[in-house]
Amino acid sequence: MLISHPLENIWVFHFQNKNTSKSWDSAIQRIYEVKTVEGFWRLYSNLPEFNRLDNCSFYLFKKGIKPDWEDPKNRGSGRFLFDCEEVVKFWKFSQLAVIGEMISDKICGVSCNKKNLYNISFWIEKSSEEEIHLIGNTIKKELNLIKLIFVNHSDKHKYFVI
Repeated sequence: MLISHPLENIWVFHFQNKNTSKSWDSAIQRIYEVKTVEGFWRLYSNLPEFNRLDNCSFYLFKKGIKPDWEDPKNRGSGRFLFDCEEVVKFWKFSQLAVIGEMISDKICGVSCNKKNLYNISFWIEKSSEEEIHLIGNTIKKELNLIKLIFVNHSDKHKYFVI
């Protein structure tokens, strides 16, 4: 009999190919639903490493929350982001941190994309300023980051560095 280790939340992987003429919403494809630790590793082991892909995004969000700023859970909040060169390592650690509930139950999801540099973002639901700072400091500590930026979804000019 195989032992299964259920996650506290169900997480959904999404992929977005930015080399398409489709609208942003229709370009995002749901890949897989992760309910267990074993399910996560099955998927992770079969996906290409992010640094081998170009002009795309991966998203890992709690079931029922779309990787969209307009989703009710994301609206009125923001995301923590950081640029990185070691994207394979940081993308793996970021995914493990969210599915393992190591940061906060306010985390809606995590995304990884490449513009000029690789960028990883932790999306959070609406939170107080104190909670935002606590979450940001936890992310910095868990991933051993020097700098983390919080960007408000509704006002991109409203940001601060932690």
